[in-house]
Amino acid sequence: MPWESLITAISSNIVAVITAIIIAAGSIIGIIITQYLRVKKEIELRREIEVFDRKQDLYRKILDQINQLMDYSYYLGRDMNWKISRKIYDELLLIGSEEVIEYFPELHKEMSNKDSTIEEHLYNVRNAIRKDLYFKELKRKFSRVTTLGNKSKRILEKYEKDLKKLQDNGMKISKSCQR
Repeated sequence: MPWESLITAISSNIVAVITAIIIAAGSIIGIIITQYLRVKKEIELRREIEVFDRKQDLYRKILDQINQLMDYSYYLGRDMNWKISRKIYDELLLIGSEEVIEYFPELHKEMSNKDSTIEEHLYNVRNAIRKDLYFKELKRKFSRVTTLGNKSKRILEKYEKDLKKLQDNGMKISKSCQR
């Protein structure tokens, strides 16, 4: 007899106990899934930020190298430094969007041609970089090509001639002095 009352009490509350266990288990599973998704999203966001920062740094270096090529080959008429050119292209292949990779050889080709204007090609490269980084077009009015002034050009040409004379006279010039 004492067992009957215990069994009756357990059987009448078993549905409530099972329901409470199911609700608690569901809540725990929900919390675990939510935490997993939050951490996963945070990791993805950090990765995207890291990729963006790497791209931005490399694009800056690439634009600096393009400017150096422009100064010494296009404006001063010196032969193009193919080592720099290859380095730019290699870096583009690693991080550049297809559009940037597509436009760089066109710019490079025009920089070798002294009779062409490179503004359009430089705009295309800059615009492709901007779209890759910020998903926005670069307005043409913001893409200006600043060239060497006559005074700067004369100074650089004189520097190059003096450096050549020193080398011709047997003086060894360190790499930091050469362009």
